[in-house]
Amino acid sequence: MYDTIVIGAGIVGCAAARELARRGVRVLVLERALDVAEGATKANSAIVHAGFDAKPGSLKAKFNIAGNALYEPWCAELGVEFRRNTSLVVAFTGDEAAHLRALRERGNTNGVATRLLVGDGARALEPNLSRNVIAALFAPSGGITCPYKFAIRLAEHAAGLGAEFLFDAEVVNVATASGHCEWVVKCADGRIFTARSVLNAAGVHAGKFNNMVSASKFRVIPRRGEYLMLDRCHAGAFNATIFQAPTTMGKGVLVSPTVDGTIIVGPTAEDITDPDDTATTRAGTENILSSATRVWENFPRRGVIAGFAGIRAHCDRDDFVIGEAPGAPMFFNAAGIESPGLTAAPAIAVYLANLIATRFGSPTLPRNLETQHTKTLPNSQISKFPNSNEIVCRCENITESEIRAALRGAVPARTLDGLKRRVRVGMGRCQGGFCTSRVLQIMSEELGVPENEIVKFSKRSKMLDKPLFGNTSLFPNFQISKFDSQIDSVDLIVIGAGPAGLAAAIAARKAGVENILVLERDTEPGGILKQCIHTGFGVEIFKEELTGPEYAQRYINEANDLRIPIQCSSMVPDIGADKKVRVASQNHGGQIFHPKAIVLAMGCREKPRGALMIPGTRPAGIYTAGLAQKLVNLEGWMPGRRVVVLGSGDIGLIMARRMVFEGAEVLACVELAPKPGGLARNVAQCLNDFDIPLVLESTVTEIHGRDRLEGVTISQMRDGKPVSGTERYIACDTLLLSVGLLPENELPRGAGIVISDKTGGPVVNNSLETSIPGIFACGNVLHVNELVDHVTIEAIRAGEAAAEFILKVKN
Repeated sequence: MYDTIVIGAGIVGCAAARELARRGVRVLVLERALDVAEGATKANSAIVHAGFDAKPGSLKAKFNIAGNALYEPWCAELGVEFRRNTSLVVAFTGDEAAHLRALRERGNTNGVATRLLVGDGARALEPNLSRNVIAALFAPSGGITCPYKFAIRLAEHAAGLGAEFLFDAEVVNVATASGHCEWVVKCADGRIFTARSVLNAAGVHAGKFNNMVSASKFRVIPRRGEYLMLDRCHAGAFNATIFQAPTTMGKGVLVSPTVDGTIIVGPTAEDITDPDDTATTRAGTENILSSATRVWENFPRRGVIAGFAGIRAHCDRDDFVIGEAPGAPMFFNAAGIESPGLTAAPAIAVYLANLIATRFGSPTLPRNLETQHTKTLPNSQISKFPNSNEIVCRCENITESEIRAALRGAVPARTLDGLKRRVRVGMGRCQGGFCTSRVLQIMSEELGVPENEIVKFSKRSKMLDKPLFGNTSLFPNFQISKFDSQIDSVDLIVIGAGPAGLAAAIAARKAGVENILVLERDTEPGGILKQCIHTGFGVEIFKEELTGPEYAQRYINEANDLRIPIQCSSMVPDIGADKKVRVASQNHGGQIFHPKAIVLAMGCREKPRGALMIPGTRPAGIYTAGLAQKLVNLEGWMPGRRVVVLGSGDIGLIMARRMVFEGAEVLACVELAPKPGGLARNVAQCLNDFDIPLVLESTVTEIHGRDRLEGVTISQMRDGKPVSGTERYIACDTLLLSVGLLPENELPRGAGIVISDKTGGPVVNNSLETSIPGIFACGNVLHVNELVDHVTIEAIRAGEAAAEFILKVKN
């Protein structure tokens, strides 16, 4: 018997659970998903609205203003980032400018300070604003936060105060017990719970539960909104949230920075019938792109790293439904919580908690309690983890200890997506292409289940299929020199111990540089060659065909012979313009070096699905070809059984063959261009020899499957658009993306090095020197090469040029 059962663990449910628990109310939160924040909370604009837009006198206006005022103290208390970044509503026409004046009057009525600006005044605040903007409404009290992190921290605090959370607990019925003043709540699996009161915070499903118990009916209409996310390299484009004049369907497509350093663009607005349909659409993406370009004329389409959709709970009453349901004593609604729902959530929670607590005779004001569980794991527990300083996610610089802490928290992550929301692992520019395999290993250890039992977000969204060859690498560990001593000073630092980094270091040593240190973020040198178990390497340099590991081992051996230290498990978070190199080392902790020269040899990354803006759902079963290669060849796991490969790059072609070797059925290799992108020999040996169909001038135009991938639609393309009538559905459980490589340019970009718009890598001179004297670049970090032999030849040039620079400085 509980005091209150809260249905739904979104932002309102978690906030209410915390506020009720602070007042001594015994709370149970029932959530149908496997984690908190799985509904609208995880997919919204992350905006804390100023409150000028809400209709005066409405509940939206009341709770917007009150909620906005609570964000600073609540976020400070919970350790969640909040920023008053301000907001601008822009107008392009005279009619829209008149609408801004009406918004200002509405804001005055709501008590929200605003200021009208002319176009040049707005551009003085936001230089990237379109030249076509003629006016703007400025609201200094607008803000941004991280909605899912906010909900998670609220849940953790609530749990620390005694609230209970049950997941995979889908509520199917609510009723009063005959002759008793209590509520009976039944779940889909047959579990039954009773409570003195119920708080209905079920999002798009809230109308269903209200209508079970109250004669005052309402309908919640699912309203889908699609978004695009930009890489953090564009973070400085805007400080304020940029709105366009709103319509009857909402506040329109906005452009806004996030507290995580990215930029979010969206949402669209489309009323749908399926409350769980979060698929993106081609029309939605095109709408976002065209609308965003209105505001931001040079909108960087190449900067898109993810696309997603969320469902807003639009009530047919066109307002929030807050309070006790008529005719249903002790049944309380928090329904129709669409925009500005995130902003209003704290105020709604306080109001309802006070209302419920008053009925119980509990205090109506929060007791003066210390915030608990604002850290998910004490440092004393983190320190016992081996290798806890290892940086697992290179895009977001997330350590192993942070991941393990999130899996041990008060409301711990139990899914890959839940882990992402807690620590942002896999949320950066490669979208998990680099770190997913290691994350699955850590989750397996912490959860005590095999890696192929780990799910993306639901019980049916398993990430992996069957194990192979006992889950061990096909090759033993590389033989490398030991490096256990701290180096106080070095002349040359080479970042990356793949083929480029090793060749550059060897060339520099042969040219006379003594003090060299090679830094490698992985646990072993060799780079991507470690997972390339096929032959074809070394034809030009060694005049023989080697596997990737064999090729790498030759350079590792030569580095050992020349006594060049290779320090592995060492991530370089940043380089200063003065060539100061900061290192986070698993074995040596924090290090700072001031070398005379640096060679950048970090390689490249694969384009993720988000960069392609393929519409559809976001199920498990979609991998870059390189990640699949790592899972199969190094980790010993099959991604799936029925495979489609998108793109005919060499890694994709090789993985098509590799999957066939392990018993998978490869149904097609789909290529947008009129000819294959990989080498002719790979087309012959990987596709033709195994009768794998190659479909040219086509692409994947939709992804299907809510939990695990169920199929893809492919279409012929003409002038960048699908040709109507050519659509073909292919049932599959795995999609491998081999759609291009991009240089790893975070470090040079962060150091202020000029980046080429054409290659995506640093701009260099004939000596491969970047715009900062003494910093050189080579291999795939400079531009993507077809053959590793070409990478090596170029790296030798860079190493020799760096040596020449160092010797000049010394002399």
